[in-house]
Amino acid sequence: MKLIDAVRLAFEVRPSWKYASNSTADINTRHAIRVLGKGLSIESIKPSTFTQLADALLKEGYASATCNKIMAALHTVLTEAHLEGVLSSVPSYRRLKEPPASKDVYEPTELDTLLEQALKLNKDGLLLHRTLLFLYLTGARRSELLNLKWNDCELDKNKLTFVDTKNGDDHTISIHPELKPVLLEMYRERIDDDKVFPWQSRNSLNNRMKKLKKITGLGSKRALHQIRHTTATRLVDEGVEIRAIQAVLNHRSIKTTLKYAKALEATKAKAINQLSI
Repeated sequence: MKLIDAVRLAFEVRPSWKYASNSTADINTRHAIRVLGKGLSIESIKPSTFTQLADALLKEGYASATCNKIMAALHTVLTEAHLEGVLSSVPSYRRLKEPPASKDVYEPTELDTLLEQALKLNKDGLLLHRTLLFLYLTGARRSELLNLKWNDCELDKNKLTFVDTKNGDDHTISIHPELKPVLLEMYRERIDDDKVFPWQSRNSLNNRMKKLKKITGLGSKRALHQIRHTTATRLVDEGVEIRAIQAVLNHRSIKTTLKYAKALEATKAKAINQLSI
């Protein structure tokens, strides 16, 4: 089977790709096809093929993290082909070493400024304000917010479920008391009976956030994801047990939680001071 056909197969049989509203998998697999060639036989792909792919992407200026995502997408394509019985085995590959994840967080006053200034935007101001508040009070990923449907929200039971998340599973969380009235108001005002956050597209949200970042001067390159960092760090600062934070953020590995949630000095001092003889 040719690589292009294996990619099409993966999009046909893998639910998280077939029904996803974002194009991340499509973008990553297109890169793999572009570099390796659509006519490449998947039976000929070896661990060295992944290295070849990564080397080519690095020369083009892509970051190690991006290369790893593209290699992971290719590995997923091969896995689906194997599950469908058209590939005898799936080769392993070597991930590139990535620099530590950015741990930039918003200070409380900065988050207040973002929420306040969002309301002043001429376009989508209220929607962006609610988006930022939701991301902070849930620790959700942008994709989880964009994919959230009203059918996934049990407002009477104070819980909501992110379906088919980045980890490939469903993730249910409790609704924060300050978020509950906001969601109820959004439900009464809903203009879309399906999507909770009716952004026209991922880009429309990104563009509104870029506008807000320009106005306030706040936010790193990943300003929206920075809110997730902020949520994790605040939970650590409040002394929440790291395993609980892992559950809230839906991290598969505790190592990921430790990278995102860096304990503040005051929190670490408080912890060590609890020791006694």
